[in-house]
Amino acid sequence: VQARGMLNTYANFLDMNGDAMLLRFAEGLQARRAERQEVPPPPRRRWALPPWIRRLISADLVFGALIIVSISTLLLWGASRIITAQETEEDNQGPSISDVLLASPEAQTETPESLPTSIEALGTSLPSLDEEPTLELEATAPLPGSILQVTLLVRERVFLRVIVDGEVKQDG
Repeated sequence: VQARGMLNTYANFLDMNGDAMLLRFAEGLQARRAERQEVPPPPRRRWALPPWIRRLISADLVFGALIIVSISTLLLWGASRIITAQETEEDNQGPSISDVLLASPEAQTETPESLPTSIEALGTSLPSLDEEPTLELEATAPLPGSILQVTLLVRERVFLRVIVDGEVKQDG
């Protein structure tokens, strides 16, 4: 509407025929509109199901059935895996430890007369006390007023627990 008014005013200003100018303008608009307008494709014939089947089989029903079938398949697959795993476990297991120990000749208990009663009878000797070098300890003077003095010589790892009057004072 604005374009026609401006075109009419401009044509009158130039002393031209305004109606002829507006008709040419309208023809140009119609030609542009026809170019832009798409030709609709011919209608395609669709294969249609009968209405009672369309009501019976819906997208929700198909989706739900697919989910149920897939869950059932997974359950059957898992159950078959568990069953085959249990069957192979039974085949791979050896005899129990108690059966092996009872079957061995060493499992027979000996009579008390045949058991060794001394270290010499066992055939192992104890290390003599003279084998280890003795370390000389420096005596420390007792603290004034103390009743008890304890000297510790640590050769390996040691665990120490100090209990005084029934209470644990040091643990470590």
